[in-house]
Amino acid sequence: MAIGRGQAKAALNQDPATAGSELDPAIVDQFYELNDLLIVARVESWSFDLPISVDSLGDLVQDDYVLLQKIAAENVTSMVPNFGLSNDPSSPTLPSGA
Repeated sequence: MAIGRGQAKAALNQDPATAGSELDPAIVDQFYELNDLLIVARVESWSFDLPISVDSLGDLVQDDYVLLQKIAAENVTSMVPNFGLSNDPSSPTLPSGA
């Protein structure tokens, strides 16, 4: 059974690890779009009789799509810059951790 993005969101919202988000719905939509792009970027090949594209993700069985979303989401935080304070002595803005 193919699903839409709304059904996938509903499934993730039932997951205790992702439920109860207080984010703005527009921001959440952007994260879902980013996640779909990450899935397409990371998948080299698959056994589905569909091209690997964002449009094809909506034709996947819900369980498969949700699993791909979770796998792609695991690395999102490593792609976001860390704007926290640094105590690195080579920091050009030392002492940025002060």
